[in-house]
Amino acid sequence: MRTLLITLLTIALSTLSAQEARDGRIFVTGKAQDGRIYLRWAVDDMFALEQAMKHGFTVHRQTILINNFVQRFPLTIELPGSPFRPQPMEKWEEFIDDDNFAIAAQALFGETFEISYSTNPFMQAAQREQERDQRMGFLLFACDQDFAVAQFAGLGLVDSNVRPNERYLYIIFINDPDSVLNVERGLYFISPADEPTVPIMDDVLRATFFEHHVVLTWDIRVLRNFFSSYVIERSENGRDFVAVNDRPFLLLENPGTNPNEMVFIDSLRNPNITYHYRIRGRNAFGQLSEPSNVVRGRSQRTLTANPELLEITVDNRNRLEISWTIDPASERDVSHFEIRSRHDRFGEDEVLSANIASRRRSITIPKPQRASYISVVAFGQDGTVRPSFPMLFQKEDSIPPDPPVGLQATIDSFGVVHLQWRANTEDDLSGYRIFRANQATAEFIQITTDEIRDTIFFDTVSMNTTTSVFYRVMAIDFRGNQSQLSAIYEARRPILFAPTAPVITAHRLDENRLFLKWANSADPNVTATQILIQPQNDDWVNNAGADLQSVPPYNWKILTTIPTTGIHDSTTIVLQHTGNIKIATRSVSSTHVSNLSNPIHLTPRAPNPTTPELFATANQQQGMVSLRWTTRTTEPVQRIQIFRNEQGQPPTVLRTLSGSELQYIDTNVQEGTTYEYRIRIETESQNTNFSRAITVQF
Repeated sequence: MRTLLITLLTIALSTLSAQEARDGRIFVTGKAQDGRIYLRWAVDDMFALEQAMKHGFTVHRQTILINNFVQRFPLTIELPGSPFRPQPMEKWEEFIDDDNFAIAAQALFGETFEISYSTNPFMQAAQREQERDQRMGFLLFACDQDFAVAQFAGLGLVDSNVRPNERYLYIIFINDPDSVLNVERGLYFISPADEPTVPIMDDVLRATFFEHHVVLTWDIRVLRNFFSSYVIERSENGRDFVAVNDRPFLLLENPGTNPNEMVFIDSLRNPNITYHYRIRGRNAFGQLSEPSNVVRGRSQRTLTANPELLEITVDNRNRLEISWTIDPASERDVSHFEIRSRHDRFGEDEVLSANIASRRRSITIPKPQRASYISVVAFGQDGTVRPSFPMLFQKEDSIPPDPPVGLQATIDSFGVVHLQWRANTEDDLSGYRIFRANQATAEFIQITTDEIRDTIFFDTVSMNTTTSVFYRVMAIDFRGNQSQLSAIYEARRPILFAPTAPVITAHRLDENRLFLKWANSADPNVTATQILIQPQNDDWVNNAGADLQSVPPYNWKILTTIPTTGIHDSTTIVLQHTGNIKIATRSVSSTHVSNLSNPIHLTPRAPNPTTPELFATANQQQGMVSLRWTTRTTEPVQRIQIFRNEQGQPPTVLRTLSGSELQYIDTNVQEGTTYEYRIRIETESQNTNFSRAITVQF
């Protein structure tokens, strides 16, 4: 069961808002001693406690167990003395010389409690509430120091009419005639035969001795459940202990303090005496515990000065010479020195030389193999550690670090760029610098003002400019040697919107061969154009809902996907459908597809079965047009003639081939020219057949 003082006094000293909910809880603790049961209680809401002081507490007792047997119908009685409330003021006057009785009486009956009231009526209401809270808080404090005060205040009782073979449940609630309170009743389960559970305070007390004072600390994470305050005792001979604090020492849980540890500071008057300390805990019944373990010590001179590094040089034997000084007034407080180094300002210390005599002010040690921050550390006779400011030592070095590798970058939809790369392995690496450009061929500009020590960096870019941002990273060492820039990494902005649809600019249908030409979307994210068909009797739906490249809109079928090569593209398709059809196009990016273009309406026919079929593919990057054909004849073919003309000009023979050839590559083409191709097949029976013309936009 928790003690009452710490929780309740903290609540008592806090100002509560007048509009705050008044719900609370009654806390109860108890003990069995000398065949009696002692109970203490309080309320964690000051308004409810004030009302309880007026109307009193009622205590019921139920007999739950007899000889360890549960009673089916427990006997319930109201304890004599109910309702328990403070004794009249005239009875308190008999004990007015007792400090705890005086504090409780002032809290209960005093006219004022040292609150200066404002003239503002709203502030007055808050101040009256603050005064009430202080009154109730000090009342609880006084009750915790003396159980007799708690009984006098109606917050404690002794039940003598008990039997050791029985176990009781005590139920405590506030008399609330106006039903204005919503307070949870208090419960406590105990038997007169219960042994008191008081912790043994072995090895809880710690002490640190300084020149003029000692700091005592002890952990209260367990003790706070048993003790509300402490008495600190001191002895100069280890036998006769007297209390150091004339008032109860308790914990006030202030913000920024450790609520799990008590700290007490005592002055050391005589540096030649060994002082002994111990503590005792006081419980909610005002009883003191057995003493804790004893800690001892005497005044220790404290080292207050820090050493100062003077110089670090390299001698003719390539060793490091280090010199330092310290305030002469602190020399006698130094036990020894130590030389330490760390490879960077935030790393772990490494001891280069230990246990250096306190009289020395210089030392020669092997030179470190890498750049290091060197410091000298003074150790005081009392264990105090005083380091100097570090001084950077760097060996001669003109070799730059390697360029960083493994650079990667991603851009989210808000324009935040996450860059990362593999860490360099140089011992003397100081950090990295980040560079950015909007074009891979443009000048890269440094965007970091300080060196980056991590291998992760965040940048922000606009989402309304070019599709990509380019990054490079440079490594730099402590000597200022700079690496070459890393390889360029292109970070592509995410595509937030679908591209626009391509526009069909020309088409020609020859039986079932369709020549199609279109203007590509101006969106730089477009990578390809898809040709789609809707067969006869299917209604066309202009639907951009296909967010996957492989999924066509409803009632449409993808015929082919053509990679985007320029402003205009074209292709020739052999249609497998006859009758009325519709043809449309759409743009494709890495994550989106556009709406369909305006469709064209066509009626393809089945081709003449003896007509040769010609196919053409333009490759602008390689500067050629690839032709291939099928003869569609059962007779042996003697020769094949290829005809070509620029659009609007008469055809001429481009090349005559043997009858066994099935393809030809035309490299004599010029960009921006539209060509028409056809072939003529001559068989052994002198039959000739011309193919349909194929148009190629080059």
